[in-house]
Amino acid sequence: MQGGPTLARLPAPGSPMVILVDERIPGAVEAFAALGEVRPFRDLPASLGDAGVLVVRSATRIDAPLLERCPRLGAIATPVIGTDHVDRAALEAYRRRTGRPIPLFNAPGSTAGGVADFALAALSHLARAEGRALADLRVGIWGFGNCGGALGMRLDRLGVRHADHDPPLAARSGGEFRSASLEELLACDAVSLHVPLTRPGDDPWPTHRMVSAGVLARGPRILVNTARGAVVDNAALARAIDSGRVAAAVDVWEGEPTPDPALVERCALATPHAAGSVIEGRLRATAMVVEAVREFLALPPRVAPPPRAPSDGAVDAGAARP
Repeated sequence: MQGGPTLARLPAPGSPMVILVDERIPGAVEAFAALGEVRPFRDLPASLGDAGVLVVRSATRIDAPLLERCPRLGAIATPVIGTDHVDRAALEAYRRRTGRPIPLFNAPGSTAGGVADFALAALSHLARAEGRALADLRVGIWGFGNCGGALGMRLDRLGVRHADHDPPLAARSGGEFRSASLEELLACDAVSLHVPLTRPGDDPWPTHRMVSAGVLARGPRILVNTARGAVVDNAALARAIDSGRVAAAVDVWEGEPTPDPALVERCALATPHAAGSVIEGRLRATAMVVEAVREFLALPPRVAPPPRAPSDGAVDAGAARP
């Protein structure tokens, strides 16, 4: 790009790649060590000039100022499901300016089982608080991808009825998946949210603030959110809870890691974005991005050992944001 700074080249083929790895990602330091020169960090170092691969949690915002500090960057790996911590416009501008593709590797579906188990437990907890049994509910699943599908499978095994609302999946499936209508979804006793965060202009079915005041007024008594905080109008949710209209279990928050404390206090169940933080899912996510980076570097298959849990079994919950 004319007028832009001259950027250093990536390492020559066969040369070790410098890989900056957030040491709080379970198993990542050891697994990535087989792929290049690993430099663990807890707080990003001031100098990122040598970084060829950046491996971060969703707590790290990938934006223009960060990318400007990475003249040699070749790839980004983030072992989580969602990628709304990545400024897509800034990344695309960086790609154009450097002339490099800069792939973004994430781990969709890696923590689906843990998220589904959490949602199931939250539904049961809120149903019991209402004096009902889980088996008596009809559950609406808003978003029937990896996590929503895993919840649906669990409800099927328990004999719990559910309505699955996912118009994008219905459009992609060519008729194989029939989406329940929004009206059918909102007629359920409980709704569990499992959608990505998308915005108008970026997606035909934007999810930003999709659970609006109007939806909350029409919707069920029980709401479980393990998707993203901003898919719900938080002010409207607070009002709905105060009115006694809605009981909510919330694991994801707008403004993380500092959510609105007033909303946290209003929720019947409030957790710190930990629904998918089971060690099996975290290690699966790490393994997925390690394999993607291995292929990117054109290294031989199976050069990296599978990630394993810390020897004391401890996992930093803050590292496990889906």
